[in-house]
Amino acid sequence: QRYNNNKTMANNQTDQLHNEAERPTKFFPIPVSSHTPQQQVGKAPSFPSTHPAQYPPKIDLEVTEFDPKIHLVHPLPVPNNIKILQKDADAGPGCVKLVTVPSSNPRKKNGEDLAYTEPFRVLTEEGVAAFNATISKNEESMAIVTPRNPKIIRGLGFTSKFVRDFNESPELIRHLSTFANVPLCAHPMTTNYSQINFGEAPREGEEHAK
Repeated sequence: QRYNNNKTMANNQTDQLHNEAERPTKFFPIPVSSHTPQQQVGKAPSFPSTHPAQYPPKIDLEVTEFDPKIHLVHPLPVPNNIKILQKDADAGPGCVKLVTVPSSNPRKKNGEDLAYTEPFRVLTEEGVAAFNATISKNEESMAIVTPRNPKIIRGLGFTSKFVRDFNESPELIRHLSTFANVPLCAHPMTTNYSQINFGEAPREGEEHAK
């Protein structure tokens, strides 16, 4: 009996450590219990106060400061259709299928069923120009090659306040949250504050882009 009790205590401690790793109380201060509402809204993590060695802060001043009134399309467009996930009983237990629905369709409150939306424009011409200038400014020093990507840039949020403020724009996050059907925040994986993937458009006679 004592062995079983000790084993149960050890399992509980392991579960607590696992839960803390998966769901840090710093961001989710409400403990999970049978009395906790199903919707859990975590606190948005702040941007790191230190810079990784490979992403040193730039000494020169940012050419353009992000301004949502100038750099975001107004009003931000609403795509005609979105793709949502619905249970697919015919495919088996726990299976889902992609379903296209008008974005104006009523949805279950706080239902996390979004797969993706149709493409829609976010940046104005001024926003695109400012973003391109940031990419050009950092391309030579930050571009890397990986086995899956011929050329990418990561970590722009550490070297560009414009990129950081764009990713954390309350106006943009509120708009995207309406499609997600739940409150969103900027992703805590800040090295991907806006990852840039370089590629080439298909040439004449080619079927796919490189």
